[in-house]
Amino acid sequence: MKKIINIALFMCMSAAAFAGNFPEKVKPTKNVIIMVPDGVSNGVLSASRWYQRYVTDVNYDLNLSDYICGMVETSSSNSPMSCSAAAMSTVMTGVSSKAGYIAAYPHLDPEQDIYKLDGSRTYQPLITAMEAGRLEKGKSIGMVVTTKFYHATPASCVAHTDDRNDSRVIAYQAASSKLDVLFGGGNKRVNDVAKEILEDQGIEYIHEDVKAFRSYDKEGRVWALFNESDLSYDIDRDDTKEPSLEEMTRKAIERLSKDKDGFVLMVEGSQVDFAAHATDPIGIVSEFLAFDRAVGVAMDFAKKDGNTTVVVLPDHGTSGVTLGKFGYSKGYRKGLEKAYGDMKNFKASADKLTVLLRDCRPEEIRPIFKQWTGLDLTDKEYASLVENQGKKEGHYMEVVDSENLFKAIANIMSDHAAFGYSSGSHTGEDVFLAAYHPKGQIPTGIVTNVQVNEYICKALGLKNSLLELSDKYFADHTKVFAGMECKVVEDKDCPQLIVDCKGKELVIPGWRSYFTYDGKRYELPVHAVYMKVDGKFYVPKEILNIIK
Repeated sequence: MKKIINIALFMCMSAAAFAGNFPEKVKPTKNVIIMVPDGVSNGVLSASRWYQRYVTDVNYDLNLSDYICGMVETSSSNSPMSCSAAAMSTVMTGVSSKAGYIAAYPHLDPEQDIYKLDGSRTYQPLITAMEAGRLEKGKSIGMVVTTKFYHATPASCVAHTDDRNDSRVIAYQAASSKLDVLFGGGNKRVNDVAKEILEDQGIEYIHEDVKAFRSYDKEGRVWALFNESDLSYDIDRDDTKEPSLEEMTRKAIERLSKDKDGFVLMVEGSQVDFAAHATDPIGIVSEFLAFDRAVGVAMDFAKKDGNTTVVVLPDHGTSGVTLGKFGYSKGYRKGLEKAYGDMKNFKASADKLTVLLRDCRPEEIRPIFKQWTGLDLTDKEYASLVENQGKKEGHYMEVVDSENLFKAIANIMSDHAAFGYSSGSHTGEDVFLAAYHPKGQIPTGIVTNVQVNEYICKALGLKNSLLELSDKYFADHTKVFAGMECKVVEDKDCPQLIVDCKGKELVIPGWRSYFTYDGKRYELPVHAVYMKVDGKFYVPKEILNIIK
């Protein structure tokens, strides 16, 4: 059996590390911005910085360079390598999570658990730092992403489930979460039920209308989504159809900063991870640099505002990206031209090239490839594209594990860059940490993702722990309504908990932030969470006091 760290010992070690790597005191700030370049290993940081210096022909550094202060361990509760759900859930809740879990207490895995967990809490929804900022400090909350809003990282801020792939349920929870701002992709999950929830929450929904987004200046909550699924890679983006991450971040800050109580904002450069899974060099670099421009927006605001904390960290590394690889011999004798000369001419990601080449005639392959990459295909490279032309790529996480056109294109592009990869999957190396605090009170050294959560909570000025708040807002319905007759009615869109409360019917709809009692509606501070895996509803403890 794998050695399990005693939880008391772990907590002591964690506290000691916190004291050693964090300032003794962290002054709470009005605003907290959390920025996540998904899947960014330190190799991506280096490769992107050198690419930018080369293509701009000046000694131009990254916006985040001056703020890098340490490293972050990205493990999940039972593995040194984490999925995005577990990684972001850990950062947002302070509980080391497992693959697939979205801000919910993970189950025990005694054979592999690195940290001991509390089995009595299994499946309990966990309050996130974003939710706590709203509930305990009255702050506005928002998210800006370049992926689907129900993808793992944004989901981990406002939703709770044991299954990251349950996108319908995540979408309903996001709609009920009282988000003041949401910009990104994922329109296909805004079905009639989700639209009804948004309307009920007083949220205006902008559907693939960039002009309406740019001109929007009304008061109140707003969602603006620009694609059925993920947004385009920045290098492929049509500015008349999709705003940049930089623009969305600026718009979100402008809106959220009107709140006198402050705000909590999460910004994700979502698709560095996708490009890294696919080993697409220009996709990786262009997406990370687009994220860095958004960092510039956040840092400029924070320094001018004087009351904002910014925390920047990848959730994990992906594909083990390196600047240098097998076949790139004696790279220490080769300059930037050798490393980036061909790549400088890449005008499209492997994703876009796949679309362009998938259905074209064989004789069109060479000129199209030349147009978008500047490369004259060798006979061998041309043959690989022809051979794979009819083979469609799979899921972005699996694209490097099978023969397909996307992989063939990415391989050619990587062959003409100095990029190497250790895998097409997530990796377990420590990632960078960057931070800004108006008093200079920032974490340093190597810290854990759990400790990053501690720092965020200190910056928010929370008086209670997130676990205490989880017990307050997400209590087991069998305990809240002990002694009362309860019935759970299953429904894919709106399960219900029906309670016989002193002869009167109390009805709690799942993934909604209200309930009815004797036919009268009452608002809840958080949406009720139904966990199908254990058949329980999790609701605020105060629910009976509300109706008294």
